[in-house]
Amino acid sequence: MMQRVLKRIEQDNRECNVGMSYAGRIGAGGGPSSARFDGALVLIYSVDGCNGGNNWGYTAQVYGVKDDTAVEIGKPQSWSIVKGADFNDKRAVIYAVAQGPGDAHCCPSEGKTIEVTVNNGQAVFRQIKAWHNSN
Repeated sequence: MMQRVLKRIEQDNRECNVGMSYAGRIGAGGGPSSARFDGALVLIYSVDGCNGGNNWGYTAQVYGVKDDTAVEIGKPQSWSIVKGADFNDKRAVIYAVAQGPGDAHCCPSEGKTIEVTVNNGQAVFRQIKAWHNSN
């Protein structure tokens, strides 16, 4: 299933280089979403070189999974860099760095720890910690 979703992401970004960075499965979150989905797939991938440009970034997308079908269940989130991700049966935790005020494009400094869960059939991204990255 993950390979099919990755192919879809590559097609959506066909003018770019797409690379899978982290992937994992988390729970559906209980309540109505448990009936709708068996779980959720969290994919974190990089995109760069779009249309030959010097652009890059990381995106996280969440898909609800039921049987052999994956449905996007929330707006994708993006950061300059993702330094890591942890997954368990209830949530994913993403360690990302974004552009801060006055940062050069090469050197983002605003660190964020983001929790990803599923609630009522929708992906929920919540910042649980902020930190400063000294490059």
